[in-house]
Amino acid sequence: MNAPISSARNRPLASLSDLVLAEQVLLYIVRKRVETLGPVSHMRTIADLHEVYLGVFGIAHIESALAAVEGLVSTLYRHTRRSIRFHRTKCDPVSMDEWRLLSLVAAHQAEHDEYAAAITRWLVPASHAGELAHHAAALARTMAEKELFLPLHFGAASYAGLQTERGYTYPEPMTIQ
Repeated sequence: MNAPISSARNRPLASLSDLVLAEQVLLYIVRKRVETLGPVSHMRTIADLHEVYLGVFGIAHIESALAAVEGLVSTLYRHTRRSIRFHRTKCDPVSMDEWRLLSLVAAHQAEHDEYAAAITRWLVPASHAGELAHHAAALARTMAEKELFLPLHFGAASYAGLQTERGYTYPEPMTIQ
């Protein structure tokens, strides 16, 4: 299912109900981590994150999942080309940036290297593309091991989404709506 691509910043790209379970899971865990940006030092935050990852990935995959999401979010936070917009964990809309992140992990799962590289280059400078790709690929593998497969939304509409919103600058590396 290809969700409509919107070039308007204030219109949602899709809603959570439009996503398959694997996309909902990925978006939830990334949003949960983004809401706690900065060092994970508060004990309740650690417990919350651990509980979520344990429930999704099980004991065998929890460490790899935590490391992949932490690496992905921290790489974006430190090196993004522009502000990345995420919604709060329980918000229904899916932003364009969240859509790109889902597409990045899906492209890695599908071993569609060109598409993954294009999304990566759009998100971070070339000097940090390898770091982001490493974490996205690790998360894609961990999700696949738990049979959480993301559909690859590839085509003119999805790819064109990479070209929208250029030229916007924001003061914060990541914002939560």
